[in-house]
Amino acid sequence: LWFVDIPRTGSTSLKKSLGDIYGGEYRKGWERETDKKIRSNFFSDHKDARYMKKSLSPKIWDELFSFSIVRNPWDRFLSLYRFRQACREIDKGLDFKSYVLSLKNVRYRDKNSPFCAPHYHMSMSDFLLDNSNNLLVKKVFLFEERSSFIDELSETMNLNLADFHKEKLSCDKSYKEFYDDESSSVIND
Repeated sequence: LWFVDIPRTGSTSLKKSLGDIYGGEYRKGWERETDKKIRSNFFSDHKDARYMKKSLSPKIWDELFSFSIVRNPWDRFLSLYRFRQACREIDKGLDFKSYVLSLKNVRYRDKNSPFCAPHYHMSMSDFLLDNSNNLLVKKVFLFEERSSFIDELSETMNLNLADFHKEKLSCDKSYKEFYDDESSSVIND
């Protein structure tokens, strides 16, 4: 199997569980909660399906059970902002709306910009589609339906994911409370 781990879709949690079962390349390279480098990756975290298919070879890729998780884009972008705050990657005083609006202005060398690293601004479809917009993974699960996809994965792959790790970056408010019309339309675009 291969899991295309899109940032802020529960990928850390699932990779921790898969790594506990399979070790090696299924683990996350770095654990934010402990600020600990887990291992050196041959394939770094968050490699898109195009890259993985080319690296492993189309024949091997087609034989694998490949899958990914997608998340509501507004919720995902808020999670990205909160993650970057927790890692102290962005200035403490940078408010969420300013961070969202920075998507309108490509700035690769600005540490506060989502453009400072490709996986911070790539759309989820960029991780999963080829240049002709064909889906490259066999299954796409919804983050919002976590318990059902964990059950399905456990059954499909004969895994025990009952103790599925959950990263601790939760928020009591709905993502909708963080957006106004202007910032919502930027994510929509």
